[in-house]
Amino acid sequence: MSKANFGKNFVVNLRSSLVFTALLFSMLITGLLSPQISLAYDVVAGGQSLGIVLKSEGAIVVGFTPVQTADGQELYPAKDAGVAIEDMLIAINDKQVSYNQEVADLIDELGRKGESVELTLRRDGALKKLKVEPALCAESGSWRIGLYIRDANAGIGTLTFYDPATGAYGALGHRVEDNSEGGADNLGRVLAAQVQYIQNSVDGEPGEKVGVFNSDALNGTINKNCDLGIYGLLDKPVSNELYPDLLPVAGADEVKAGPATILTVLEGETLEEFEIEISRVSPQKHAADKGMVIKITDERLLARAGGIVQGMSGSPIIQDGKLVGAVTHVFVNDASSGYACFAEWMLEEAKEL
Repeated sequence: MSKANFGKNFVVNLRSSLVFTALLFSMLITGLLSPQISLAYDVVAGGQSLGIVLKSEGAIVVGFTPVQTADGQELYPAKDAGVAIEDMLIAINDKQVSYNQEVADLIDELGRKGESVELTLRRDGALKKLKVEPALCAESGSWRIGLYIRDANAGIGTLTFYDPATGAYGALGHRVEDNSEGGADNLGRVLAAQVQYIQNSVDGEPGEKVGVFNSDALNGTINKNCDLGIYGLLDKPVSNELYPDLLPVAGADEVKAGPATILTVLEGETLEEFEIEISRVSPQKHAADKGMVIKITDERLLARAGGIVQGMSGSPIIQDGKLVGAVTHVFVNDASSGYACFAEWMLEEAKEL
């Protein structure tokens, strides 16, 4: 592309001004220059870890654990009732369940009421019902049946933004591949997540955040799962201690190569900010993923996580005081680098809820 040269000497008069205006308009129309139009829309920056649970047929039994009672006994209520490893737990007392915390809460509720517990399981393609007597755990004070289960469609991601005007959020920046069974407006839910530890990334093997979900701190719906992330409504407002004021969302054409930062959680629920470099920006006229290539430059993040890890997807990118995008993918052979999408496109998806 040739560069326009306006010359060193430019005498301002009516004629030259009209010629310059016409030339500038022509360059905008032909694409030699693109106007930078502010979106004039402010949001709360994210960075908090999210537990993401898509609706599925049930939760998978992966092990047993003893329930320690007040008199010193170690009971295995589910195992003794005939539950087996790899059973799919479909329902409890005919109420469908799909994630770990939901199962624990329902068992505890039934135990406190003194009601019996009937598990509906899928084993080898057939449904099976078993009655289980929950036991009161002396250590936790909750009623349990001694099961380890894994959510069939669950994982950790990162909140990108929260819109206080509508209660909507955007997260991840990419689609969750799943076999969910939710309807168009009820795909699952998001919960707060506490990061317990980081499995570091090494070249050729991405690391991951490992954590537990906490439904008391944050709860929300998943109403959309698309190429630019997941979107829904939160049941209460979200704040950001690092950026307490609302941040403007940058238009895709405002983002430039150069220094920026990301917000994410590496331990517990502590939000931290880390330096990155936006190494390449791909101009996009319409919503699409992989609009940027980013590189982690902050030695603290490289030392603690090895670079980008699974669970960082959705981590907001901030440049020049604006929310410009979200981390979406890690390069398998270079964990310090990855792709990101533009925040403008994510905001558009949230506005369509």
